[in-house]
Formats: sequence, structure tokens, C-alpha cells
Amino acid sequence: MEYKHQQQATRSWTTRRDEKKGRMQLVSSWMSGPLLPREKLVESLEALIAPADRIELEGDNQKQADFLSLFHALWPRSIPRNCTTCI
Repeated sequence: MEYKHQQQATRSWTTRRDEKKGRMQLVSSWMSGPLLPREKLVESLEALIAPADRIELEGDNQKQADFLSLFHALWPRSIPRNCTTCI
């Protein structure tokens, strides 16, 4: 019996890490070390949030929830329609 090895597509074990790295490169030119200037906040959220993303705020998140709801109210097209927000 002869065994024929079928070549499979290369699977990446770092898919999420690679996606994060790619997204961080989108805003890296605006950052000063780990800090993002306040005036680039809206642009960075528009660049980083993609369709089908889940946005989750954890812990004592009232300030973050208030900010995200205000952001969504002022710029409703900034967050894709099929993006899930868990607050």
C-alpha cells in the first residue's frame, strides 16, 4: 500500500497576534511610545475597529462605556454595523 502525502495549506498559529500587529501598525505613526494623542483618538478608533469585531469593556467600565456610547452617538458610521458592543 502506497501512502501519498497531500500537501496542506500552511496554517498560522499566530493569527490573532498577526492581526493585532497589523492593526497597531495602522496607528503607530501617531503614537509617542505607548501614548496616543487625544486629537487622534477618533481617527484611531475608526482605523482599528473592523467589521465583525467585538468591543468589550471589562472591570469598572462606566467611564469607558460613557465614552464609547458618546463616540457612537456622535460618529455612528465610525463603528461598523455588524460590530458587537458588549458593555
